[in-house]
Amino acid sequence: MLRDLARGLGVFFLITACGPSVEEVVDVRVGTCGHDGPVRLKEHFFAVAASMVGERLVVGGFEVDPAQPLEELHSPVLHGMGPCGEDPVELLRGVLDVRVVGDLLLACDAAGHVDRIDPYGVRPPERLFERVSCRFGLTSAGLIAHDPVAEAIVVRPEPTRDGVQVLTLAEGVAETNASAQPFHVLDDHAYAVDTASRLLQMGGEETTIVATEVAGIELPARGDRLVVETRAVDDDGDLVDGPLQSWHPATGTTIGLELRMAWIDWPFAFGRRESDDAVPPPYEAIDLRDGSAVQPPSTGLQFWRPGPGRHLLFASGGASHEQTYWSWSEEKREWVNLGHYPGCSAASERGEHIEIYVRECSVAESWYADLGEVWLVDYDGRQRLGASGVSSNRFSTSDRVVWSVFSNDEELEGWFGELLVSEREDGERWRIDRDALLFTGWEPLDLGGEILYTVRDGGRSGLWRSALP
Repeated sequence: MLRDLARGLGVFFLITACGPSVEEVVDVRVGTCGHDGPVRLKEHFFAVAASMVGERLVVGGFEVDPAQPLEELHSPVLHGMGPCGEDPVELLRGVLDVRVVGDLLLACDAAGHVDRIDPYGVRPPERLFERVSCRFGLTSAGLIAHDPVAEAIVVRPEPTRDGVQVLTLAEGVAETNASAQPFHVLDDHAYAVDTASRLLQMGGEETTIVATEVAGIELPARGDRLVVETRAVDDDGDLVDGPLQSWHPATGTTIGLELRMAWIDWPFAFGRRESDDAVPPPYEAIDLRDGSAVQPPSTGLQFWRPGPGRHLLFASGGASHEQTYWSWSEEKREWVNLGHYPGCSAASERGEHIEIYVRECSVAESWYADLGEVWLVDYDGRQRLGASGVSSNRFSTSDRVVWSVFSNDEELEGWFGELLVSEREDGERWRIDRDALLFTGWEPLDLGGEILYTVRDGGRSGLWRSALP
């Protein structure tokens, strides 16, 4: 959670876009937490991460002196408090990485030690693992982790109870690379592929071998199936990657996808079939549930990109960087055109709509400070301009776009500027605060539609919470 400052702030490499003239900005104060305006949760604090753990707000960041420059930030600290800043307590200093798994708050260090942290600060940290990667899963067997030294999948039964022994569920499970997930959790079981190319199912009382000759597995973000990459023998007798399969653990049924490589986004795997032709075959979208092929929304797509939302998003574009987006409608069983956007763009799901951020593709001197357009598009294809003149540090709701304006990227001080809100329908624009940096985070933070932001302004400096107009 604290391992990458730019990632914690949700800053993306997005550059200038030209749009309509900016409307007049109106200062506004909106009450929250029983106050008639924004409320400061923690003074002299630069937040880079936040999560709700049960009823507690846990924030990570740095204590700062408003009279000193921000260029050197040392000794990150983790605090727990109520959602409105009540009952604050320091939880941990020098934390390297923090994860929230269910209602568990876990802190990892560089040696692989993992401690359970009480978000109320009443109980001292409890050591759960001595040597694991900082990736976890919850099953009926307990808290699952991977020991990269022993190449084993281990479990801590009853992770909320003290003094429970760590057990080994499977051996011979290597970590293929630093970013790969060595196991996946689905329907209360963990799955992993061992060095003998066997697919293992872990959970309950024993570990079961459910398939052999498996190269790897992938778990779609939604759905109830695993995508299994098989192994095959080529004409020379060499072991190569075989076709993909969609496996349903609940029934044990397997569906061949006839694809050798694919991107996975529920409910589709999309890629090309194996071919010896000089011209590669076109991309196909294969339904993971029944193996049926779905006609792509366009021919000659040069670039495919699945969106992170509940519907599959595609983008096409060439050297012109002009992209068209589609969303799959499960109800209509067809692709819905979400519009054509000239320039560089990126799309993401925002609840009941899709946000498309558009920028010019030219190289700018200051990519933090440059602005673009936010389009908010309904899943039926209705397209609306959410706001223009929007920075990359932003998020949107169904009827609001919120962002803070960078002045420059030469130093951290330049990350602080006006905190603005624009209404989706008529473009009315409000200013919530000045000298502010909107906290977006890498994962959504549910504060009932309210926002967190850091202020850098003398005695007002600190972490603030505000409602939206």
